[in-house]
Amino acid sequence: MPSVLSIDGSGFSSRVGQRGSYSVQSVDPAARAQVDLQVRRDLGIFDDTLRTLRRDLEALARGSELRDRLKVGKAQSAAPAQAVSSSSLTLDAYATFTTFRSNDEVNTTPTSFTPFGPTVTGLSTTLPTLGGVYDGDQGDDVLTFEFQNNAVVGTSDKNKVRVLDGAGNKIEDVDFKNVAAGAPITLSNGLTLALGAGLTVKDDTFQVSVSSSIGSAVDPTKPFDGTRNDSPNFEIGLGVTAGSFEVNGVSIAVGASETIDDIVTRISASAAGVDASFDLASERVVLTQRTSGSGAHISVGNDSSGFLSATKLAGASEVLGQDGVDPTYDPISTVASLSGISTGQFSINGTSLSVDVDVDSLGDVLDRINASGLGVTATLDPGTKKVSIVASSPSAPFTLDDGTSGLFSTLQITPKLYDASEDEKGLSSQERLFANEKNVREDLFALRRSLNAIFTGPYGNASAGQIDPLRSRLVDAIRTAFENLGEEDAQESRIDTGFGLVFDFERRDGSLLEIDGTKLAKQLEGSAPEIWELLFLEEDEDMGLVPSLLDRVESLQAQVGVSLGLDTSRGSLIDVRA
Repeated sequence: MPSVLSIDGSGFSSRVGQRGSYSVQSVDPAARAQVDLQVRRDLGIFDDTLRTLRRDLEALARGSELRDRLKVGKAQSAAPAQAVSSSSLTLDAYATFTTFRSNDEVNTTPTSFTPFGPTVTGLSTTLPTLGGVYDGDQGDDVLTFEFQNNAVVGTSDKNKVRVLDGAGNKIEDVDFKNVAAGAPITLSNGLTLALGAGLTVKDDTFQVSVSSSIGSAVDPTKPFDGTRNDSPNFEIGLGVTAGSFEVNGVSIAVGASETIDDIVTRISASAAGVDASFDLASERVVLTQRTSGSGAHISVGNDSSGFLSATKLAGASEVLGQDGVDPTYDPISTVASLSGISTGQFSINGTSLSVDVDVDSLGDVLDRINASGLGVTATLDPGTKKVSIVASSPSAPFTLDDGTSGLFSTLQITPKLYDASEDEKGLSSQERLFANEKNVREDLFALRRSLNAIFTGPYGNASAGQIDPLRSRLVDAIRTAFENLGEEDAQESRIDTGFGLVFDFERRDGSLLEIDGTKLAKQLEGSAPEIWELLFLEEDEDMGLVPSLLDRVESLQAQVGVSLGLDTSRGSLIDVRA
């Protein structure tokens, strides 16, 4: 069945099919549009940046709850129960490699037939060859071709071939009288039939299987100039001849009798600096840079052989490698520092939750804890690389248990009962509005990084139709928050809060939030209540900048998550980000 994805009303679909060695299950043509690989990669990056933005907003939101309570509370009050990793977890970023892939299946024909060169039963010596594109008229069936005459192919002899469906019903008669040997005739269902030099013997037959539900696929092991059953089965109108093309400026020779497998092997052995392969699952040629990071490129061109066009590499776009990838969202089983975690159960306040180390990432597990409604919030500090678990209610204790998973012990958190602790600083409510200005500044600078990453991410042009509407919704949330504050310039291109925070919606580099650290520090000392109102709008906390953005981010996460096959109830991927 197809998996149809939709972003902001812009539909795009991924065809998931049952393959034999080189064929794919087709679906309704209207739902067959392949998901552009760059779009799926970019949506995956966008999903990760949304996660980071959400964590930073939640850090500010948690801080607001504490500060709000302290602002109106007693001089002595309890700090919420909290469990924190005793030391930093080893979650070192790693680089990825630039890739360049065929921008579609090499053969996208939604129907198929086999064999191309059937065997005739009887004494006939002609060799029939099938071609063309089956139009699906007979559905999935086995067609029988029956010679009606004793004849010499290519002469004036009466020479008809009857075509029968699987039930033995006549579809048509095809007349080969005076048709040159090897010349194809197009049948009523779109197939072509050619008869090679030789004899046809009356009542001799051959059979061809046709399918309207199995798509055609190229065979990477067959020679480019192969005929009949040696045909590589490129898409109609495309083919490869002797010539050459370039990869990263290096010439790659192509012989007419060579295969796709031969050429990808030659590319890998060349000085182009890339590894090449043919991915049977997606029916695409894949080039991968050997040098990691965003600075290592792949380019192709100067093709005199037709190879780039036939394999859909012409016009494709490279997907740049990344200089540093956070392993927080890699499967736990692939992260060495988390090897102490096993597939199994852990519990919070006596309620069991599951973890599958081959499917779940650490980020998935933390998200699952936060979605569980068990009275705690779990976060990973991107700076310290420590996990913290904090009670949602200031006075509520919570209990952690490793169960069969070893989760908390591996995160260097002792499984036990955590109780609230007394805070006896005795600061006045006004002084305690922002009891720790340094933390507020750090939270805001973290928010700047994650918010700007949304608008400056490494997205390709093909993703604009999906990514830009999502970005616009975040901008709308920011403007709405300023309208709630009575800001007259909420719809202007630049909004200066006066507190060292400036939102500029038309910066050339795409970044959105600027922070003057010196000015912010002064304002936190003298105008903390006004800054608190800007962030959380005391009169109605659901309308402040942070809650407004957080609400919008959660909505976008759910939308992108569904599009990428993310099971939000489990926090695990059920589809592959290709």
